[in-house]
Amino acid sequence: MKLSVLLYVLIFLISANLAVIKVFVDLKDYNQFTVYFFDVGQGDAILIKTPYLQNIIIDAGPSAQVLSDKLTKNIPFWMKRIDLFLATHPEYDHIGGVKAFFDDYKVLNVLRSGLKKETKTFEIFTEYITKAKNVSIAQKGTKVFLDSNKTNYFKILWPKENLNNVFVKSTNDYSIVFLARLSSKKFLFTADISSKIEKELIKEDIKSDILKVPHHGSKFSSSSEFLDKVSPYFAVIMAGKGNRYNHPHQETLKRLEERNIKVLRTDLMGDIVFRF
Repeated sequence: MKLSVLLYVLIFLISANLAVIKVFVDLKDYNQFTVYFFDVGQGDAILIKTPYLQNIIIDAGPSAQVLSDKLTKNIPFWMKRIDLFLATHPEYDHIGGVKAFFDDYKVLNVLRSGLKKETKTFEIFTEYITKAKNVSIAQKGTKVFLDSNKTNYFKILWPKENLNNVFVKSTNDYSIVFLARLSSKKFLFTADISSKIEKELIKEDIKSDILKVPHHGSKFSSSSEFLDKVSPYFAVIMAGKGNRYNHPHQETLKRLEERNIKVLRTDLMGDIVFRF
């Protein structure tokens, strides 16, 4: 065999082996639950990878480019599928980046609030979600099971009713709030609700290991009564560095500190990842 031909064969074999190793490593990451709270600036974008080879996205942040880079880094190149996109409410900092995955991934299911908003961002959002195989409206009591044994799930706690095609001036207090049971851990995802809605939620069993702090750490959320009822070990605050709202507010940080809750902040730490 000529040297040049042998060289090409060796290069092919090395490349093939590297590809196999890459797929193996990527699959190994799906042997557990992995929850990524992405640093996307002032906004929310969360990726959950499950042991059932599922990719779940909660909100899309404000920037398609930033989110696209995060997804490319953390979802295998050969797995161009989003099993569920959950859009908590139609604000720019939660749905502005939908182009990041609707253009490049097959989106199977969308679970959204039914709220309407008269913005260009919302128009683009509604156009994109029509590409999904199934689109549903969330309301209290809805459950999304992640496995056949129904041991891992999302349970919708808010809003109380189906808000399909409802227009409200401020959508924050109509955000989807849900409890996620992932293996032995419970996460409470709270989007942008205020203490007004927290008063409704404390009537439920919302004790959780990890709390996604409401509304980027606003002083009008994370009330004392709410934090006492959730009683989390970790609190994740998703906020942009130097944001114009001064999130998180000192009042909120103080309430968390008084309860010895470990605070993790995307504006200070970048991406925050839980694996278990």
